[in-house]
Amino acid sequence: MLFRSGGEICIRVQHREAEVLISIIDQGPGVEPRDIPRLLRPFEQGENALIRRGEGAGLGLPLAFMLCRGMGGGLTLTPRVEGGLNAAIRVPAPPG
Repeated sequence: MLFRSGGEICIRVQHREAEVLISIIDQGPGVEPRDIPRLLRPFEQGENALIRRGEGAGLGLPLAFMLCRGMGGGLTLTPRVEGGLNAAIRVPAPPG
């Protein structure tokens, strides 16, 4: 994805009882809510292949989604009203 020059990405990590919650918030161009399920499928990307400006194979989000699920957690993508995307990762906390 292309980001505006000077944009920021905010990463927050919280430990809650038996879970670790990671929130990644960007200021990118955003995503239509109807496109989110498609972005979690391998080789899919946010823009039409004929007009896409970014690079990539469309595997990053699907791999992250499968890894989270494989660890007994999850990945949720939520568009932000002011633009950008919030990726919320939930995984079990390590024992100890």
